[in-house]
Amino acid sequence: MIRFRWPRLKELKILCAGVIVLFGAAIYFISDDSRIRSLSVNGNYYYTAQQVYKIADLSTSSRFLLNPSFLIESRLEEDPMIEDASVHIHGQSVSIDIKEKLIVGYYLKDGQNYVLFADGQSLPIEDPTLMKNLIHVPLLADLSEETMQKICKQFQDYPEYLNRESLEKVAEILPWSESYDENMLKMIMQDGNVVFTSISSLQMISNYQLVLTELVGEDVCLVLDSENGAIDKIACDYFNMSAEERDAYRQAIRLEAEAALREAQKAQEQDDQNQDNQESANLQEDAENENDEQSPEANENQDPDQNSEQNAQEAPEPGSDADLIERSKQAADWQPSESWNWLVYSPSVNTFKSVNDDIYYVYDESTASFRQLQ
Repeated sequence: MIRFRWPRLKELKILCAGVIVLFGAAIYFISDDSRIRSLSVNGNYYYTAQQVYKIADLSTSSRFLLNPSFLIESRLEEDPMIEDASVHIHGQSVSIDIKEKLIVGYYLKDGQNYVLFADGQSLPIEDPTLMKNLIHVPLLADLSEETMQKICKQFQDYPEYLNRESLEKVAEILPWSESYDENMLKMIMQDGNVVFTSISSLQMISNYQLVLTELVGEDVCLVLDSENGAIDKIACDYFNMSAEERDAYRQAIRLEAEAALREAQKAQEQDDQNQDNQESANLQEDAENENDEQSPEANENQDPDQNSEQNAQEAPEPGSDADLIERSKQAADWQPSESWNWLVYSPSVNTFKSVNDDIYYVYDESTASFRQLQ
């Protein structure tokens, strides 16, 4: 015969406690206190906040018990455009911090749009709304895979210069070829200006904003030259000329520079002659009045060799940039340049000056470009 055994008191207490916990959890789960009340996101540039929430699978109706922070971070970092994510929960608020991968540009291949990341990887754009968000990303038109990888290498080597801020200024990047470099780039800027550069000089685009004040007129193009640390301004028509037209253009510039040099030499000879005449007159006057205004004691205390050495140390070296700048500041024969409307020319010093400010240049015939005096 089987006897019925009543549960022990201890077992009843454990059973009751378990029922109470389950009941409390059920009450909490269905209450508003278990819901996320506010969401925020920081660090998003390409994605909108709503797109980030969708990737994280979160909304104000989501419940905390089903969305721990580590799970939200995992969902975000699975997205190929998000490099890193961290989630912070404060009360009923969730704050999301993300770091998106840097996008160099987007391109079209076989009817499909792709984005190119700075690490060299490409990703097809499946979401049409994402395409609308890439308004500050340049179009990579007709660039080969090898060229795009070389561009990405520059972004990896110079992250302090090549970043989102510099890319925002560029609307389109195209291939360009010159006789001295067949693998150049032509960049059409958001403001309509055009920049030509070799791939190795691409990092100098970070200086683009600094030279905008020097641009005069609408037909001006820039050439980035990292080897000489210069940004040259050249008429845009030059890049549309044939080889024969370019030779004629350079010849015209050379003739103008030679004529200017002859005028400068002639003016310098005249200045030297006038200076010699003035020095002769001063010496003669000093000889006549040497006993009238200077005492013997003053002559004994004066050290001509020391004064000459001091003056030689203070005076800039003839022909140096400092000497040319000083002479240019004193020049009074500035006249408009026939070939460059953004410059004026001084025949006496053979230098050019920007019409906007006191920045001086000399023309280098060997490279057919200007060098700024430092």
